[in-house]
Amino acid sequence: MKKLVIAISTILAAGSAYAGNEADTSLLHSDSDTVTITQTTGHANPAWGHDADVDLRYSEDNTVTIEQVGSLNNADVEIFYGDDNDVTVNQNSLNNDAYIDVKFGSDNNSVTVNQYKMDNVADIEVEYNSDRNDVSVSQRWYNDADVEVIGNSDGNTVSVSQYFDNTAEIDVRNRSNDNNIYLSQGSFNDANVDVLDHSDGNTITMSQSLGNTATVLLEGNSDGNTLDISQVDYNSADVHLHDHSDNNDISIDQTSFNSYASVHLGNSSYNTISIMQTANDVATVTGHHANGSTVSIYQY
Repeated sequence: MKKLVIAISTILAAGSAYAGNEADTSLLHSDSDTVTITQTTGHANPAWGHDADVDLRYSEDNTVTIEQVGSLNNADVEIFYGDDNDVTVNQNSLNNDAYIDVKFGSDNNSVTVNQYKMDNVADIEVEYNSDRNDVSVSQRWYNDADVEVIGNSDGNTVSVSQYFDNTAEIDVRNRSNDNNIYLSQGSFNDANVDVLDHSDGNTITMSQSLGNTATVLLEGNSDGNTLDISQVDYNSADVHLHDHSDNNDISIDQTSFNSYASVHLGNSSYNTISIMQTANDVATVTGHHANGSTVSIYQY
Protein backbone atom coordinates (compact mmCIF):
# COMPACT_ATOMS: atom_id res chain seq x y z
CA MET A 1 0.00 0.00 0.00
CA LYS A 2 1.23 3.49 -0.81
CA LYS A 3 2.50 5.30 2.24
CA LEU A 4 0.23 8.04 3.49
CA VAL A 5 1.68 10.90 5.53
CA ILE A 6 -0.72 12.98 7.59
CA ALA A 7 0.57 16.04 9.42
CA ILE A 8 -1.73 18.24 11.46
CA SER A 9 -0.33 21.33 13.15
CA THR A 10 -2.46 23.56 15.35
CA ILE A 11 -0.87 26.77 16.50
CA LEU A 12 -2.63 29.66 18.18
CA ALA A 13 -0.83 32.89 18.85
CA ALA A 14 -1.09 34.67 22.16
CA GLY A 15 -4.09 36.93 22.26
CA SER A 16 -6.04 34.95 19.68
CA ALA A 17 -9.80 34.84 20.07
CA TYR A 18 -9.88 31.12 19.34
CA ALA A 19 -9.19 28.21 21.63
CA GLY A 20 -9.86 24.51 22.00
CA ASN A 21 -8.87 22.79 18.76
CA GLU A 22 -9.67 19.23 17.71
CA ALA A 23 -7.70 16.96 15.40
CA ASP A 24 -9.26 13.65 14.32
CA THR A 25 -7.63 10.94 12.23
CA SER A 26 -9.20 7.57 11.39
CA LEU A 27 -7.51 4.81 9.41
CA LEU A 28 -9.38 1.68 8.28
CA HIS A 29 -7.55 -1.21 6.58
CA SER A 30 -4.58 1.14 6.14
CA ASP A 31 -0.94 0.11 6.51
CA SER A 32 2.47 1.83 6.75
CA ASP A 33 1.07 5.33 7.23
CA THR A 34 2.58 8.16 9.26
CA VAL A 35 0.35 10.41 11.35
CA THR A 36 1.79 13.46 13.14
CA ILE A 37 -0.37 15.81 15.19
CA THR A 38 1.26 18.89 16.73
CA GLN A 39 -0.83 21.14 18.96
CA THR A 40 0.83 24.13 20.58
CA THR A 41 -0.95 27.21 21.77
CA GLY A 42 -0.65 30.46 23.66
CA HIS A 43 -4.36 31.09 23.44
CA ALA A 44 -6.10 33.77 25.42
CA ASN A 45 -8.43 31.47 27.33
CA PRO A 46 -6.38 29.04 29.48
CA ALA A 47 -9.54 27.08 30.36
CA TRP A 48 -9.43 25.44 26.91
CA GLY A 49 -7.01 22.85 25.65
CA HIS A 50 -6.71 20.70 22.53
CA ASP A 51 -8.12 17.29 21.62
CA ALA A 52 -6.29 14.79 19.41
CA ASP A 53 -8.10 11.58 18.44
CA VAL A 54 -6.58 8.77 16.35
CA ASP A 55 -8.46 5.60 15.44
CA LEU A 56 -6.62 2.66 13.83
CA ARG A 57 -8.87 -0.22 12.75
CA TYR A 58 -7.58 -3.34 10.98
CA SER A 59 -4.42 -1.35 10.25
CA GLU A 60 -0.76 -2.33 10.56
CA ASP A 61 2.74 -0.83 10.63
CA ASN A 62 1.55 2.73 11.18
CA THR A 63 3.45 5.44 13.08
CA VAL A 64 1.46 7.91 15.17
CA THR A 65 3.03 10.88 16.97
CA ILE A 66 1.04 13.38 19.04
CA GLU A 67 2.82 16.45 20.42
CA GLN A 68 0.83 18.69 22.76
CA VAL A 69 2.24 21.80 24.43
CA GLY A 70 0.20 23.67 27.02
CA SER A 71 -2.37 22.61 29.59
CA LEU A 72 -5.72 20.79 29.57
CA ASN A 73 -5.02 18.73 26.45
CA ASN A 74 -6.45 15.32 25.63
CA ALA A 75 -4.89 12.64 23.46
CA ASP A 76 -7.01 9.58 22.61
CA VAL A 77 -5.68 6.69 20.52
CA GLU A 78 -7.53 3.44 19.80
CA ILE A 79 -5.99 0.40 18.09
CA PHE A 80 -8.64 -2.15 17.08
CA TYR A 81 -7.44 -5.40 15.44
CA GLY A 82 -4.18 -3.69 14.51
CA ASP A 83 -0.62 -5.04 14.66
CA ASP A 84 2.89 -3.56 14.67
CA ASN A 85 1.81 0.06 15.11
CA ASP A 86 4.02 2.62 16.88
CA VAL A 87 2.25 5.29 18.98
CA THR A 88 3.97 8.14 20.87
CA VAL A 89 2.23 10.83 22.92
CA ASN A 90 4.26 13.73 24.33
CA GLN A 91 2.51 16.19 26.63
CA ASN A 92 4.55 19.05 28.00
CA SER A 93 2.64 20.98 30.64
CA LEU A 94 -0.11 20.58 33.27
CA ASN A 95 -3.45 18.79 33.54
CA ASN A 96 -3.20 16.71 30.38
CA ASP A 97 -4.82 13.33 29.73
CA ALA A 98 -3.56 10.53 27.49
CA TYR A 99 -5.82 7.55 26.84
CA ILE A 100 -4.60 4.61 24.75
CA ASP A 101 -6.72 1.50 24.09
CA VAL A 102 -5.14 -1.54 22.40
CA LYS A 103 -7.80 -4.20 21.97
CA PHE A 104 -9.34 -7.19 20.19
CA GLY A 105 -6.34 -9.15 19.03
CA SER A 106 -3.98 -6.22 18.52
CA ASP A 107 -0.43 -7.58 18.74
CA ASN A 108 3.16 -6.30 18.72
CA ASN A 109 2.26 -2.63 19.07
CA SER A 110 4.50 -0.07 20.79
CA VAL A 111 2.89 2.63 22.96
CA THR A 112 4.88 5.43 24.63
CA VAL A 113 3.46 8.23 26.78
CA ASN A 114 5.73 11.00 28.08
CA GLN A 115 4.26 13.57 30.45
CA TYR A 116 6.85 16.11 31.47
CA LYS A 117 5.25 18.21 34.19
CA MET A 118 2.50 17.72 36.80
CA ASP A 119 -1.15 16.77 37.33
CA ASN A 120 -1.32 14.61 34.22
CA VAL A 121 -3.08 11.28 33.72
CA ALA A 122 -1.97 8.36 31.53
CA ASP A 123 -4.64 5.67 31.07
CA ILE A 124 -3.63 2.67 28.96
CA GLU A 125 -5.60 -0.53 28.32
CA VAL A 126 -4.33 -3.66 26.60
CA GLU A 127 -7.30 -5.99 26.35
CA TYR A 128 -9.05 -8.97 24.81
CA ASN A 129 -6.43 -11.25 23.28
CA SER A 130 -3.88 -8.51 22.61
CA ASP A 131 -0.40 -9.99 22.92
CA ARG A 132 3.26 -8.96 22.94
CA ASN A 133 2.64 -5.23 23.08
CA ASP A 134 5.17 -2.83 24.59
CA VAL A 135 3.82 -0.04 26.82
CA SER A 136 5.97 2.70 28.35
CA VAL A 137 4.87 5.60 30.59
CA SER A 138 7.23 8.30 31.86
CA GLN A 139 6.05 10.94 34.35
CA ARG A 140 7.71 13.46 36.62
CA TRP A 141 5.68 14.69 39.61
CA TYR A 142 2.06 14.63 40.88
CA ASN A 143 0.79 12.42 38.05
CA ASP A 144 -1.35 9.29 37.75
CA ALA A 145 -0.60 6.24 35.60
CA ASP A 146 -3.27 3.58 35.15
CA VAL A 147 -2.39 0.51 33.04
CA GLU A 148 -4.65 -2.52 32.55
CA VAL A 149 -3.74 -5.80 30.84
CA ILE A 150 -6.92 -7.87 30.71
CA GLY A 151 -8.83 -10.62 28.92
CA ASN A 152 -6.35 -13.27 27.73
CA SER A 153 -3.69 -10.70 26.86
CA ASP A 154 -0.32 -12.42 27.07
CA GLY A 155 3.36 -11.63 26.78
CA ASN A 156 3.02 -7.86 27.06
CA THR A 157 5.68 -5.57 28.58
CA VAL A 158 4.64 -2.58 30.70
CA SER A 159 7.19 -0.05 31.98
CA VAL A 160 6.22 2.86 34.24
CA SER A 161 8.77 5.43 35.42
CA GLN A 162 7.79 8.14 37.91
CA TYR A 163 9.84 10.68 39.80
CA PHE A 164 8.07 12.37 42.74
CA ASP A 165 4.65 12.01 44.45
CA ASN A 166 2.92 10.02 41.72
CA THR A 167 0.44 7.16 41.75
CA ALA A 168 0.70 4.03 39.61
CA GLU A 169 -2.17 1.54 39.26
CA ILE A 170 -1.44 -1.62 37.28
CA ASP A 171 -3.97 -4.43 36.81
CA VAL A 172 -3.33 -7.81 35.15
CA ARG A 173 -6.43 -9.97 35.10
CA ASN A 174 -8.81 -12.39 33.39
CA ARG A 175 -6.35 -15.09 32.30
CA SER A 176 -3.61 -12.73 31.17
CA ASN A 177 -0.35 -14.64 31.34
CA ASP A 178 3.42 -14.20 30.97
CA ASN A 179 3.38 -10.41 31.08
CA ASN A 180 6.35 -8.36 32.32
CA ILE A 181 5.67 -5.34 34.54
CA TYR A 182 8.48 -2.90 35.39
CA LEU A 183 7.81 -0.04 37.79
CA SER A 184 10.46 2.50 38.82
CA GLN A 185 9.65 5.30 41.26
CA GLY A 186 11.70 7.97 42.99
CA SER A 187 10.36 9.49 46.21
CA PHE A 188 6.96 9.59 47.92
CA ASN A 189 5.04 7.60 45.32
CA ASP A 190 2.26 5.02 45.62
CA ALA A 191 2.20 1.83 43.55
CA ASN A 192 -0.69 -0.64 43.41
CA VAL A 193 -0.45 -3.83 41.38
CA ASP A 194 -3.22 -6.43 41.08
CA VAL A 195 -2.82 -9.83 39.39
CA LEU A 196 -6.23 -11.50 39.34
CA ASP A 197 -8.46 -14.23 37.93
CA HIS A 198 -6.27 -17.07 36.67
CA SER A 199 -3.42 -14.82 35.52
CA ASP A 200 -0.26 -16.92 35.61
CA GLY A 201 3.44 -16.63 34.98
CA ASN A 202 3.64 -12.85 35.18
CA THR A 203 6.78 -11.05 36.36
CA ILE A 204 6.49 -7.83 38.39
CA THR A 205 9.64 -5.84 39.17
CA MET A 206 9.27 -2.77 41.39
CA SER A 207 12.05 -0.36 42.35
CA GLN A 208 11.38 2.51 44.77
CA SER A 209 13.62 5.03 46.48
CA LEU A 210 12.47 7.13 49.47
CA GLY A 211 9.12 7.16 51.29
CA ASN A 212 7.11 5.02 48.87
CA THR A 213 4.29 2.53 49.29
CA ALA A 214 3.93 -0.70 47.28
CA THR A 215 0.71 -2.72 47.52
CA VAL A 216 0.37 -5.97 45.57
CA LEU A 217 -2.56 -8.39 45.37
CA LEU A 218 -2.36 -11.86 43.81
CA GLU A 219 -5.83 -13.38 43.84
CA GLY A 220 -8.14 -15.87 42.17
CA ASN A 221 -6.04 -18.87 41.12
CA SER A 222 -3.18 -16.71 39.92
CA ASP A 223 -0.22 -19.07 39.94
CA GLY A 224 3.48 -19.08 39.14
CA ASN A 225 3.97 -15.34 39.25
CA THR A 226 7.22 -13.64 40.28
CA LEU A 227 7.25 -10.45 42.35
CA ASP A 228 10.46 -8.55 43.14
CA ILE A 229 10.20 -5.37 45.25
CA SER A 230 13.31 -3.31 45.97
CA GLN A 231 13.03 -0.30 48.30
CA VAL A 232 15.37 2.18 50.03
CA ASP A 233 14.51 4.24 53.16
CA TYR A 234 11.14 4.75 54.85
CA ASN A 235 9.13 2.52 52.51
CA SER A 236 6.23 0.14 52.95
CA ALA A 237 5.52 -3.09 51.05
CA ASP A 238 2.19 -4.87 51.53
CA VAL A 239 1.59 -8.14 49.62
CA HIS A 240 -1.54 -10.32 49.72
CA LEU A 241 -1.99 -13.76 48.15
CA HIS A 242 -5.60 -14.96 48.25
CA ASP A 243 -8.00 -17.53 46.84
CA HIS A 244 -5.78 -20.42 45.72
CA SER A 245 -2.94 -18.38 44.29
CA ASP A 246 -0.14 -20.94 44.44
CA ASN A 247 3.51 -21.42 43.50
CA ASN A 248 4.31 -17.73 43.43
CA ASP A 249 7.75 -16.32 44.22
CA ILE A 250 7.77 -13.16 46.36
CA SER A 251 10.98 -11.23 47.10
CA ILE A 252 11.15 -7.98 49.10
CA ASP A 253 14.50 -6.20 49.59
CA GLN A 254 14.51 -3.13 51.83
CA THR A 255 17.89 -1.49 52.30
CA SER A 256 18.92 1.38 54.58
CA PHE A 257 16.35 1.83 57.40
CA ASN A 258 12.81 2.43 58.69
CA SER A 259 10.88 0.25 56.25
CA TYR A 260 7.97 -2.17 56.73
CA ALA A 261 7.17 -5.39 54.86
CA SER A 262 3.97 -7.39 55.24
CA VAL A 263 2.93 -10.57 53.41
CA HIS A 264 -0.39 -12.33 54.00
CA LEU A 265 -1.29 -15.78 52.62
CA GLY A 266 -4.96 -16.73 52.50
CA ASN A 267 -5.97 -20.11 51.06
CA SER A 268 -2.80 -20.03 48.96
CA SER A 269 -0.09 -22.67 49.08
CA TYR A 270 3.41 -23.60 47.92
CA ASN A 271 4.53 -20.00 47.69
CA THR A 272 8.07 -18.80 48.37
CA ILE A 273 8.49 -15.65 50.47
CA SER A 274 11.84 -13.92 50.94
CA ILE A 275 12.31 -10.67 52.87
CA MET A 276 15.66 -8.94 53.35
CA GLN A 277 16.00 -5.89 55.61
CA THR A 278 18.81 -3.91 57.21
CA ALA A 279 18.22 -1.46 60.12
CA ASN A 280 15.12 -0.42 62.09
CA ASP A 281 12.79 -2.37 59.81
CA VAL A 282 9.76 -4.57 60.50
CA ALA A 283 8.70 -7.75 58.65
CA THR A 284 5.38 -9.54 59.18
CA VAL A 285 4.22 -12.74 57.45
CA THR A 286 0.83 -14.27 58.25
CA GLY A 287 -1.22 -17.06 56.72
CA HIS A 288 -4.30 -19.22 57.02
CA HIS A 289 -4.91 -22.40 55.04
CA ALA A 290 -1.47 -21.82 53.56
CA ASN A 291 0.34 -25.11 53.02
CA GLY A 292 3.78 -26.04 51.79
CA SER A 293 5.09 -22.49 51.59
CA THR A 294 8.63 -21.35 52.36
CA VAL A 295 9.25 -18.15 54.33
CA SER A 296 12.72 -16.63 54.73
CA ILE A 297 13.40 -13.39 56.59
CA TYR A 298 16.88 -11.91 56.70
CA GLN A 299 17.48 -8.89 58.95
CA TYR A 300 20.97 -7.40 59.34
